[in-house]
Amino acid sequence: MAFSGIEQPELRITFDTNLRFRTDELDLRLGSHGAPLLRPGEVLMEIKIPGVCPMWLSRLLSDTGAFPTSFSKIGHCYKNSILRETATNDKEGSDCA
Repeated sequence: MAFSGIEQPELRITFDTNLRFRTDELDLRLGSHGAPLLRPGEVLMEIKIPGVCPMWLSRLLSDTGAFPTSFSKIGHCYKNSILRETATNDKEGSDCA
């Protein structure tokens, strides 16, 4: 879902669910399968604000305990899948003489 501000059309808030990734069959015409990026029930909220955050949004985020952080979808995939796979392969190879 994506929303943009009525008074500030450059303000955008998106909610991503069911994010997935894959390292093979990269042609998108082959379907939308892949490993989940988020845990079940998690939703990624992304807020894009060119400039200062409106006070109403700042209060809302503060009241709900949401604070700014950086998150890279590609970095998350790499860290939690590809990097882990590489470490596993290295461990398996270390037993060889």
